Amino acid sequence: MRIRISLGDVDTGGIVLPNAIPMRSHDRWILPQKIYRTQDGNDTKFESEGIGTIDFKAWQETVSSISYMEILVRTEAREPGAILNEGRRTTSSILTLLQFSLGPRVSAVQVTEEVGEIFEDWHWNRSLASDSLAWEPQLNLHGMQGSELVDTMKPLIDRWLSRDEEKRTRARVASQWWQLAEAQGDLVIKYISLWLVAESLVDKKNMPTKLYDLIGHSLQKCEKFIRRLYTRRCELTHGKNRDVSTEEIAEIRSLAGAFLSADLCTVPLPSYIARVEQSLRRVLPKKRKHSHSTRDV
Repeated sequence: MRIRISLGDVDTGGIVLPNAIPMRSHDRWILPQKIYRTQDGNDTKFESEGIGTIDFKAWQETVSSISYMEILVRTEAREPGAILNEGRRTTSSILTLLQFSLGPRVSAVQVTEEVGEIFEDWHWNRSLASDSLAWEPQLNLHGMQGSELVDTMKPLIDRWLSRDEEKRTRARVASQWWQLAEAQGDLVIKYISLWLVAESLVDKKNMPTKLYDLIGHSLQKCEKFIRRLYTRRCELTHGKNRDVSTEEIAEIRSLAGAFLSADLCTVPLPSYIARVEQSLRRVLPKKRKHSHSTRDV
């Protein structure tokens, strides 16, 4: 890591994705498909614009004559998103130390945050890698009439309005953690956030019973599954381990999603239940049967 405080111009730059819209998920964008509605008497028609081209453009701007602090960090990561996450983890402590010792304004304004290649003499070149881009014409879509939307949502909204304030508050907190987790690129923070979704709704000691009530299987399997996830949560929370796999994220997300969808929709969404069941089948493998015989000697 190298920290430099200086006075001068700061160049910022990156990639522009024209007409793209940022998605909730971290570092993901979508290029929407234009749809036009025409009315012919009582008939309503929807037509989409033909498939065009995707444009990527570079941009650069200069912030002139400012006093700034530059922090350069070498990372082991290779992908742009992973490089940013590792850089944020590495600089988090020094930024907090600066805030506590010199005041909040020292780190209050972020002029730029970029990925590049750092050389031995600490000069660096900006990388023009882009975030992930989805193209709406390539996505599977399902048309829905307004009446279908009302029929789907009205019972859920009516149930929500009938709940007492304490239950609604817990559901709001859990939903906020869920949305934060969905937008989080750092897998450690994502894992902890998803655990907090579950814990906002169900006390840790009651999680195995709650999971058993939702999907059955055996209470012993549910207890061991929850214990494993909680142990992982403790390791990450206390900094004992920072390696999180996408498989682990899928497991904790399925638990959080099962609890939250059951709370909001009365029944858990099948996709989360299926993923939890898949994990439970690996918790306690079936014991092999052994045969033996005895002989008189």
